[in-house]
This record gives sequence, C-alpha cells and structure tokens, in this order.
Amino acid sequence: SATLVSSLFIWALGIACLLSFNEWQDIKIFGKNIFDSLDYLTSKLMLPLTGLGTIVFAGWMMNQERIRQENKKYNTNNSTTDHIAESDR
Repeated sequence: SATLVSSLFIWALGIACLLSFNEWQDIKIFGKNIFDSLDYLTSKLMLPLTGLGTIVFAGWMMNQERIRQENKKYNTNNSTTDHIAESDR
C-alpha cells in the first residue's frame, strides 16, 4: 500500500510538472511555475540539507574504524578523508 501511495504521489508530481509547461503555465508558487518551484526545492534546499544530514550522521553516528574501512575499500589514493578519520590518533 505504501508503494502504491508513493507511486501515485510521484506520478501526480510528474503530471503537474508536465502541465506547468502547457495548461498550468499561469499557476505560480512563490513567483515561479510548478516545475521551477520543484526544481528550486530539490536543488537549492533538499540537496544541501541531505548532504548536511549525511555529514552529521557520519560524524556522530559512525565509529572511526568503520570510516577507515570504507575509505580503504573505495579510495585508492590518500584523500582528505584519510587524514580526517585519523586525526585523533
């Protein structure tokens, strides 16, 4: 049921974005059409907040040994994260 509700919500947002170029072009939200409003919401608000949330989670919730393991697993060169994870030794 959650999948159906999510799918319908995403479908409705897609249709709203599509119609913002045609029939609903005069509908404005904060001075922008529906597509531009959703673009602003995702690129200027949600993306930075998600990045900040990821950083806070990694900094406070993950232990440093786990961060070191992830760095060794995916990084082949010395990166800034190697120095940050090992700064308290």
